[in-house]
Amino acid sequence: MLFHLRELVRLRMIPNDWPKDFIEKAEKLNGKDLLLLVQNKVQLQENRIRTDGFKAWNFKDLLLDLYKFQSADELAKKKTFRKSDYGNIRP
Repeated sequence: MLFHLRELVRLRMIPNDWPKDFIEKAEKLNGKDLLLLVQNKVQLQENRIRTDGFKAWNFKDLLLDLYKFQSADELAKKKTFRKSDYGNIRP
């Protein structure tokens, strides 16, 4: 299902929701670049945030996560629980 969602985001949602020039510029950013947009290096050092792990993350991941959150309410509605269902939950 993740492949399907990635392709749906790439082929339909991004072109419909975002200006092409914005995507062309933003897709070159990695997680470290995005982090530095909201925090400067001094703030990162003060908070002891290591940026190495952010390099592997990219803007396409950000957009995919955004659409996952956006769709979460619909996905959550697929299975609704009744009060009686909670009695069957085992630790």
